[in-house]
Amino acid sequence: MTAMTSWLALSPQTQKYNSADPKQRRFNKSLQYCIAKDKLPLNLVNGKGFQHLVHAMDAKLVIPSRSTIQRRLKKDFEITVMPGLKKRLSNVKKGVISL
Repeated sequence: MTAMTSWLALSPQTQKYNSADPKQRRFNKSLQYCIAKDKLPLNLVNGKGFQHLVHAMDAKLVIPSRSTIQRRLKKDFEITVMPGLKKRLSNVKKGVISL
């Protein structure tokens, strides 16, 4: 792909997916999973190489910002992990917690 073809492929006129689009939602969830599972830095999304990779796969995808990913991960943690952790800790009579 030449520089001109690359530039045209990433043209701002490309219609982006709506946030409710199933492809966009699947991408967002997969990105969050990838970052959490592989312990990748949230600023991965700021990298030009990562952005190029995503747009090469599908130019319609919207890459969420680092702060958006952080907010979504925190919300998912509070909804899925915290209730179970609180329940397990409520049954502990004595103990020491170290992190």
